[in-house]
Amino acid sequence: MSNDDRREAVRRSNFLKAPCNVDCGRREQLEDRIEELEAQVKSCQAANGRQYKMIQELEEELKKHQWQPIETAPKDGGYIILAWPSESMIAKWLDNATWQGWSVPSLILKPAGNPTHWMPLPEPPENQHE
Repeated sequence: MSNDDRREAVRRSNFLKAPCNVDCGRREQLEDRIEELEAQVKSCQAANGRQYKMIQELEEELKKHQWQPIETAPKDGGYIILAWPSESMIAKWLDNATWQGWSVPSLILKPAGNPTHWMPLPEPPENQHE
């Protein structure tokens, strides 16, 4: 290695060791911007978490307004809408000494076979005269 090469290597080494080079202000600007962006990302992650939870809640609410498989129907004695291949009607599950199964609260005979789907009853309309 020649003397010129050594001097150049020392100059480069000193330049790299310096705590701040000529573009120090730009580096500080970039570091500040990185901190700002990191804070924004953390804020977005928190917002995304809240939005994800809202989406889950809305999807659960949507399920209340869609046909669901009969295997998931509640059997608590409350009325729901049941669907057979040919029609749908309001029914409830009965489980007592005389009957266990879906009961239709009317004089109409329930369709033959088993229901395939169900959905909750909708909320009654609000009273328009209040």
